[in-house]
Parts: sequence; structure tokens; C-alpha cells
Amino acid sequence: MDFYNLLYYSKSKSIGVINMAISQWNPERVISATERRLRKVLTLIVIKVQTDAKLLCLVDKGDLRKSIVKEVLSSKHARVGTNMEYALHVEYGTKFWKGKAFLRPALDKLTQRDINRAIRLVS
Repeated sequence: MDFYNLLYYSKSKSIGVINMAISQWNPERVISATERRLRKVLTLIVIKVQTDAKLLCLVDKGDLRKSIVKEVLSSKHARVGTNMEYALHVEYGTKFWKGKAFLRPALDKLTQRDINRAIRLVS
């Protein structure tokens, strides 16, 4: 059986060696579990941004609000947005109308506390 020798530095400032069997150490499994947890945390964060964007957007018939969706692409990437053609004009305005941003403020509203809460829920 192969072994990894892991150096460690303890609080008592002594250096030691730990022999760990490769069969017990499965880096792919650890990475996979970490990726799944990160994806869950990101999903919770994106749900919050999506909810805030829906609360902040202007409502006439509600089509824009209903069209705001979230998509988690990986454990590091997600997006919140809409496919409505006029959403860009609502977010940034036009030369005739100032606009009422809803996506950017929803993201700006996200705090470290929200992120910590998502991490705690997944842990």
C-alpha cells in the first residue's frame, strides 16, 4: 500500500509526519463534495438576488417580474436575468426616461451576512 507523508506544524511549534494511506485519501471525492456544497451555497445566494430583483422591478402587467430567472452554471458561476427585450430600457433608461434599475441594486443589496447565512444553511 502506498502512503503520503504529510508534514504538519503543531501549535507547540513541533514538526511531525503523518503517514496516510492513499486508500483513505480520495482527493476526487473531497473535491466533488466541496463542489456540491459550493453549488448549493451559490444557489441560495442567487435565489436571494432573484427575489430582490423581482421586488425592485417596475410592474405594469407583471411580465417583467415573471420573466426574471436564475441559472446556476457551476459552483463558481450563476446568473440572474430576464429575456424581455425592454428590460434593458427599464434597467438603464432611455434618452427620454431615466429608468428604474432592479438587477444591479438586487446584487448590490447582497451582504456578507447573506452569504454567511447561506454557508451556514448548507453546512
